[in-house]
Amino acid sequence: MRIRFLAALVALTSLAWSGCGIDEYYTGMGQGALPGDPLYRVPDVFVAGGCGLAEANTAPVTVPSLVGQAFRFDSLALTKPLPDSLSAMVNPVIQDQMDTAIINVLLVVDRDDRNSQEMTFRLGAADPAGEAFRLTGTPASTDATMVDGRFDFTGRGEVVISVDLGTEKLLLPVKAVELSGLIAPDGSQIGPGILKGALTEADAETVEILGSSLKDFLTGTNPPILPDLDLDEDGTNDAWLFEGCFTATPVTLAP
Repeated sequence: MRIRFLAALVALTSLAWSGCGIDEYYTGMGQGALPGDPLYRVPDVFVAGGCGLAEANTAPVTVPSLVGQAFRFDSLALTKPLPDSLSAMVNPVIQDQMDTAIINVLLVVDRDDRNSQEMTFRLGAADPAGEAFRLTGTPASTDATMVDGRFDFTGRGEVVISVDLGTEKLLLPVKAVELSGLIAPDGSQIGPGILKGALTEADAETVEILGSSLKDFLTGTNPPILPDLDLDEDGTNDAWLFEGCFTATPVTLAP
């Protein structure tokens, strides 16, 4: 799996600096793939319709309370800031590392008020702790509405997504995170869900990827991937929209 990720990064770098098109990259991360092999693609429901959330059937949550329940992301398919050609190579690796508990993101329910239709969550990275998961650091609380099983953040959170690069970690700090998702009536899963946040230029300058800053990597692609958000509202874009579709399942939260 680590070899696969490094192979993906090499392919990403080649694409970024060569200006080649998507048709020159195939599944298998370059290992044994042949022209004409199908590309890995983000499912269409992820690309259109806000991850399919708008079309999903809603139903009230029947579990009396979800307070204390932790949900771990078991899938995350990025749609931004990477173009389809790059996310097609990155998303399978993210899924691999979620499946093997290398990438761990938790959403913890701290308040579940059905009368006021309000919830409070903590969103953060986590580490495995035996059969459970423990939050790293002290994530801030974020309020949300919850109507017929669908929750929508009314505040903003933060999360650092840690990707294994073999002997090193790629840390992606995502700011101004807003989540929306559908909780199953029995509380057995969250999905579909959509994550929207921001990767700031300042943070991207500190993230290194194959000897280059992530900022230089993104702006050095052909065509360049330029910041598309103005977080401080000064008239100049200073961040990239970070967006993805997710699902999550209940896990035990370690103290």
